[in-house]
Amino acid sequence: MRIKRIYHHFSKCEEYNGAMWKSSLGMDKPAMTEKAILFMSDCDIFEAHMMLVVSEWPLSCEANFTSNGINKIAWLGQAACAIGINCPEDIVKSAWGSLTDFQRNNANLAASKIVKKWVNDHLEKIYA
Repeated sequence: MRIKRIYHHFSKCEEYNGAMWKSSLGMDKPAMTEKAILFMSDCDIFEAHMMLVVSEWPLSCEANFTSNGINKIAWLGQAACAIGINCPEDIVKSAWGSLTDFQRNNANLAASKIVKKWVNDHLEKIYA
């Protein structure tokens, strides 16, 4: 079976008005990067915020989790940082490289689990 792509205009997606895509110009990037590193390093808090993304950003999840062109795990982590610490995605990407392999693996496993659960919870809607 193939996942049916669900589209939403970007302006309707919850991530649009949030911190995810805001400019990091003028931010204290070293401080925000450190905040993102600490946030993503705590797997329990990071996972809780990934689950918050699923519950609070339903249209963004539909648009991103049904796209073949999106790295769903990365998107979910970036979205969690946006919701949890108001961190834009460009800083999250930079901070990600400072995590240990163990921390990145734990974060990826948590995100993968949440994406799989979302897909299972939406089977009737997303499979054509």
